[in-house]
Amino acid sequence: GIGGPVYSQTGDTSCWNPALRTALTWITNGDADHVVVTGAEEFDQHELDAVRAAGWLRGGGMMRIAEGAGALLIGRGDGGLARIRGMTGGHACARRSEAEAVARKCLGAFDPGIPIADTANGWMRPPVERALDGRTVRRLDEEPRWEAFTASCAWNMILAAMRVRETGEDLVVPQWGLGG
Repeated sequence: GIGGPVYSQTGDTSCWNPALRTALTWITNGDADHVVVTGAEEFDQHELDAVRAAGWLRGGGMMRIAEGAGALLIGRGDGGLARIRGMTGGHACARRSEAEAVARKCLGAFDPGIPIADTANGWMRPPVERALDGRTVRRLDEEPRWEAFTASCAWNMILAAMRVRETGEDLVVPQWGLGG
């Protein structure tokens, strides 16, 4: 008995935000009462070859590859896991040297009094840490970070939503990808 629109978006880690924005738009426009937003990653051999060729697996294990999936049910009213008060996107960089400026622009879109979820991983971590400018950071988990691209975004959002529900504290949850 479930019906409604179905849409698939693919890309790097940053495609989670447009998928979430699409779900929120459908709900706001009345096209759907609830939307399941999923993020999944499965690495096949050609992807692992590309990751290896890009040098992402060098440097003392900066990137730890994982596979998996996560999903959020987004809906009307107060029945959801957490409220989404705002989104920003499109803060892209073509080179690592631009990453800190991009992180500053992204984080600058939100009230500096709201803590930032610790979601940066791999090579993005140092530029993000420099861009924080003393803002409060909240760790989402105690374990070492594993990278599963879009699945990681789903995991981060689930962990952040659980933390918001437990503490009542608002939280900015950036999703760092090559697309912003």
